[in-house]
Amino acid sequence: IPLIATQEVFYINNDMYEAHDEFSFDKRLLESINYRINSSNTDLKNYESLDYSLEVIPDAPPHISVKSDIDSITSGSASFVGQLSDDYGISKLQLVYYDIENRDELSSVLLPTNFSRIEEFYYEFPNGLQLVDGIHYEGYFKVFDNDGVKGPKSSTSMTFSYYKKTVFELEDQLLLDQRQAISGIEQSIESQKENNKSIDALKESLQNKEEMNWNDDTKIKEFLERQNQYDEMRKTQTESLKENLLNQPKSMNPLLEDKKKDIEKLLDDSLELEKENRIKEELEELLDKLDKEDLNKKLEQLSKKNRPKEKSLERILKLTKRFY
Repeated sequence: IPLIATQEVFYINNDMYEAHDEFSFDKRLLESINYRINSSNTDLKNYESLDYSLEVIPDAPPHISVKSDIDSITSGSASFVGQLSDDYGISKLQLVYYDIENRDELSSVLLPTNFSRIEEFYYEFPNGLQLVDGIHYEGYFKVFDNDGVKGPKSSTSMTFSYYKKTVFELEDQLLLDQRQAISGIEQSIESQKENNKSIDALKESLQNKEEMNWNDDTKIKEFLERQNQYDEMRKTQTESLKENLLNQPKSMNPLLEDKKKDIEKLLDDSLELEKENRIKEELEELLDKLDKEDLNKKLEQLSKKNRPKEKSLERILKLTKRFY
């Protein structure tokens, strides 16, 4: 409020204040107000009336944004990356968590912060926490600003779920994964055998024709599409089986560990075989030329290429069943 040298000053805002000569006024404001100053002297009463307003901008709550790779069911830790911001600075960051069967019993831990206006944080859950396997937990991050007038305001992140399986649940899951992996490999072998039969049928059909026609072109395209699907399925099943082997707890039996390494080596070799797609690409290129002799040669090469894949899968299947 400006200082005014008059004989009388009146300040009006529900309350009236009067003073002579110089007048100053202090007031702590928590909300916006309007006020008026009337100036007078001995000659003029209320000579000048001036209206003013003071706008109080409320302190906004802090902002928090969190991203994570967490899955609701996990066998390990989960990473969180967050961003915090506030107009006047962060005062505190908490991780709050609880057992979903006892939601009122909250536990919290303070996380380090730089007390700045904008900052990032990283946390690996449940680092440092004493959680019990087989219990469903939920949690969230809570950030506080440094409002010294009305007290710190807070904001929370989205709630996440966490469940770590017990040793027995992990063993059951591994057994289930084993059965599914073995079944997948068996299916891949049968699919490969069917595809090999399709190659033989295509070769025989082309040999008995003088020239190729549109129907032959369509059949080969359909065959190549199925071949790609089988290759992708075989790759997926092989990777799944490898992952299951890697998740197996280390055995005290050296013989079992040696067998596992042998299977892993075969799986790696099988995955390497899947990377070679040149013959299929050449077949696709030859389709435009409709040259049956060249196509027959490429089909024969593809058939020979598929046989080692089939034999490799059969050997993997046999050793895997024996290992499990």
